[in-house]
Formats: sequence, structure tokens, C-alpha cells
Amino acid sequence: SSETNIPIGTLASRISRNSNHHVGRPTALTKTEEKNLVDLIITLQDYGELSTCDDVLKYATEFVDIMNLKSRLKNGVPTRDWYYGFLRRWKDRLKIMNSTKLEKVRADVTLSTVDGW
Repeated sequence: SSETNIPIGTLASRISRNSNHHVGRPTALTKTEEKNLVDLIITLQDYGELSTCDDVLKYATEFVDIMNLKSRLKNGVPTRDWYYGFLRRWKDRLKIMNSTKLEKVRADVTLSTVDGW
């Protein structure tokens, strides 16, 4: 304790496993509310609707409006910071797609070009 300047009480509670694993402020939505949002995103993905960052933020904003939870969020809407935290919390269940632009050569390919190959 004296070598590392860590209080003896901190070391004792860590050893006894009584430390609080929930560090930081609470999330804007509860675990159950976020789970409902995750279930919605997964259902939409099952129907072939890929979800981007903007889509998830739109779903979350609509959810917050419907459930009257605006007071929990800064300016009443989920931000990209909320989105990145949401992805971290649900990384084992969510797969979010990023769109990428096609190269000009790939975009110009037509069926006749492929048939002529």
C-alpha cells in the first residue's frame, strides 16, 4: 500500500471483491429499455433492413419520444456519444453495417461487361 500510494481500504475491498463494477454515470436508458431497442434492430435486420449509425439514432429518438424519456438525454435526443456507448454495451448482440462507396471501375460494370469477360 505504501509503495503504490493506494489506500489500504481500496486494496482490502478489491481483495474481498466488494468493489463496484459499475463505474461512471448511469446510462440514459435502462438495460430493459436498451434491450427493447436491440430487439427492434435485430428484428429489422432479420427482415433484411441493415442498420447504420443514423438508423439506430433515429430508432432511439423515436423510442425516447414515444416513451417520454427526453428529460434523461442532453437536448432530448440520443447523440453519437450515446450511440458508441450503446454499441459497446451490446457488442455481443449487435452488428452495425458501415456503407462504403464503390470504386468507379466497379460501379461502371454492367451485365454486358460481365458476359463479355
